[in-house]
Amino acid sequence: MGQSEFFTLSRGEQYREMFRLLMRPKLSPPPPEIKKRTPPPNAIAEAKKKPNGWVYQIEGPYGPDDAVPPEAICGAWKVDENGNIVGEFIPNPNYKPKSK
Repeated sequence: MGQSEFFTLSRGEQYREMFRLLMRPKLSPPPPEIKKRTPPPNAIAEAKKKPNGWVYQIEGPYGPDDAVPPEAICGAWKVDENGNIVGEFIPNPNYKPKSK
């Protein structure tokens, strides 16, 4: 897998809807080890900035204000009202890893 970035997206509502649509099952479920991902420190720090939202793992050269194609979203973690990541990583079934 290529380098990933973790951030909340300024186009929040647009991306929440896109992520909801992406999460409709189209492919076989991801292996259990993908769902059991522990959030890295930079994802946890990003969650503190945006309570009541999502922290997305994005692969590629995208910034928080960029339009991110659906296939570049690896998945996301839910963020509670205190800025804490809650629950398991939710993989994007439409994610397409970039080949090296």
